[in-house]
Amino acid sequence: MIVPRYLPAFMSVISVVLIGCDREPSVVYVPRTPPDVIVEVSVSAVEAAVGDRLTLHARRFYRGEWEQVKRKSLPEGACWLRRPPPERENEVADNIHWTVDPNGQAQFNLTFRSDHTRTVTFSAPGRYRISGSSSVWCGSPVSVEPAGLVVEIK
Repeated sequence: MIVPRYLPAFMSVISVVLIGCDREPSVVYVPRTPPDVIVEVSVSAVEAAVGDRLTLHARRFYRGEWEQVKRKSLPEGACWLRRPPPERENEVADNIHWTVDPNGQAQFNLTFRSDHTRTVTFSAPGRYRISGSSSVWCGSPVSVEPAGLVVEIK
C-alpha cells in the first residue's frame, strides 16, 4: 500500500498549511477612549458638463488611545483590532458611503480602483450636493468634512 509511505510527508504539508492559517491573535487592541475620526473630502472639479467623470477624494484621520489586552479577556462581540488603525489614511474615497442631493442623476463607478478614489458622473444639468459618511473601527460612523461638496453640472 502506497499511502503509509507518503503519510509523513502529507502530514508535514498539512501542518505547514495549518500553521500558516490566519488564527485569531492572543493579544489585541481595544479603544481606551472613543476614537475621534475626521474625514476630509474633495472633488476634482466644481463645474463640469453632463457625462463628465468627476473624481472624489477622501482622507481619514484617526485620533484616540488604544490599549493592548488579551483577547480571551474580552466579552463576546467586543470590538478589537490586531493593531491600532493608522493615524492617517491618504485615500479612502472607495470606503465612503456617498450620497447626492438631489438624488437620481448621479452614477457612481463602484469598480475597484488601485488609487482608492471614487468617480461619479451626472446625467442631467443642475446643482448637486455630494456628501458622505465613513465607518469607524470600534466607533460610530462619522460624516465627511466639508458636510457637502457642491458641483454645478451644465
